[in-house]
Amino acid sequence: MLLKMLDKNQKSRIKIKQLKSHKFFETYNFKDILEGTVIPPFLPDLKGNEDYKYIDPMLANEKAEDSVYNGYSPLVMKG
Repeated sequence: MLLKMLDKNQKSRIKIKQLKSHKFFETYNFKDILEGTVIPPFLPDLKGNEDYKYIDPMLANEKAEDSVYNGYSPLVMKG
Protein backbone atom coordinates (compact mmCIF):
# COMPACT_ATOMS: atom_id res chain seq x y z
CA MET A 1 0.00 0.00 0.00
CA LEU A 2 2.83 2.40 0.84
CA LEU A 3 4.40 1.92 -2.57
CA LYS A 4 1.02 2.63 -4.19
CA MET A 5 0.78 5.88 -2.22
CA LEU A 6 4.28 6.95 -3.28
CA ASP A 7 3.86 6.11 -6.97
CA LYS A 8 5.23 9.04 -9.01
CA ASN A 9 2.67 8.39 -11.72
CA GLN A 10 -0.49 10.17 -10.54
CA LYS A 11 -2.73 8.07 -12.80
CA SER A 12 -1.62 4.75 -11.25
CA ARG A 13 -1.27 6.08 -7.67
CA ILE A 14 -3.80 4.72 -5.17
CA LYS A 15 -6.90 6.91 -4.90
CA ILE A 16 -8.14 8.25 -1.56
CA LYS A 17 -11.37 6.25 -1.84
CA GLN A 18 -9.37 3.03 -2.26
CA LEU A 19 -7.08 3.99 0.59
CA LYS A 20 -9.94 4.77 2.98
CA SER A 21 -11.64 1.46 2.19
CA HIS A 22 -8.50 -0.58 2.96
CA LYS A 23 -8.83 -2.99 5.91
CA PHE A 24 -6.12 -1.08 7.84
CA PHE A 25 -8.33 2.03 7.97
CA GLU A 26 -11.68 0.30 8.64
CA THR A 27 -11.85 1.64 12.23
CA TYR A 28 -10.84 5.20 11.30
CA ASN A 29 -13.45 7.95 11.28
CA PHE A 30 -12.06 10.34 8.68
CA LYS A 31 -14.65 13.02 9.43
CA ASP A 32 -13.45 13.18 13.05
CA ILE A 33 -9.81 13.17 11.94
CA LEU A 34 -10.38 16.13 9.59
CA GLU A 35 -12.29 18.00 12.31
CA GLY A 36 -9.44 17.44 14.78
CA THR A 37 -11.63 15.74 17.38
CA VAL A 38 -9.62 12.50 17.49
CA ILE A 39 -7.35 12.10 20.52
CA PRO A 40 -4.00 10.69 19.39
CA PRO A 41 -2.90 7.43 21.02
CA PHE A 42 0.40 9.06 22.09
CA LEU A 43 0.93 12.64 23.22
CA PRO A 44 4.63 13.42 23.69
CA ASP A 45 5.64 15.19 26.89
CA LEU A 46 7.52 18.15 25.43
CA LYS A 47 9.02 21.05 27.37
CA GLY A 48 8.89 23.45 24.42
CA ASN A 49 9.36 23.89 20.68
CA GLU A 50 13.01 22.84 20.87
CA ASP A 51 12.57 19.70 22.99
CA TYR A 52 14.10 16.96 20.85
CA LYS A 53 14.17 14.10 23.35
CA TYR A 54 12.12 11.85 21.03
CA ILE A 55 14.48 12.38 18.07
CA ASP A 56 17.60 10.28 17.60
CA PRO A 57 20.58 12.58 18.43
CA MET A 58 22.37 11.38 15.28
CA LEU A 59 19.49 12.76 13.17
CA ALA A 60 18.99 15.90 15.27
CA ASN A 61 22.64 16.87 14.81
CA GLU A 62 22.69 16.44 11.01
CA LYS A 63 23.33 19.56 9.00
CA ALA A 64 20.14 20.89 7.40
CA GLU A 65 20.26 21.30 3.64
CA ASP A 66 18.44 24.06 1.81
CA SER A 67 15.57 23.07 -0.41
CA VAL A 68 13.59 24.99 -2.97
CA TYR A 69 9.83 25.42 -2.56
CA ASN A 70 8.14 25.30 -5.94
CA GLY A 71 4.75 26.49 -4.72
CA TYR A 72 3.17 23.05 -4.92
CA SER A 73 2.24 20.95 -1.93
CA PRO A 74 0.40 17.63 -2.31
CA LEU A 75 -0.71 17.99 1.32
CA VAL A 76 -2.76 21.14 0.73
CA MET A 77 -6.36 20.20 0.04
CA LYS A 78 -8.40 22.40 -2.26
CA GLY A 79 -12.11 22.59 -1.99
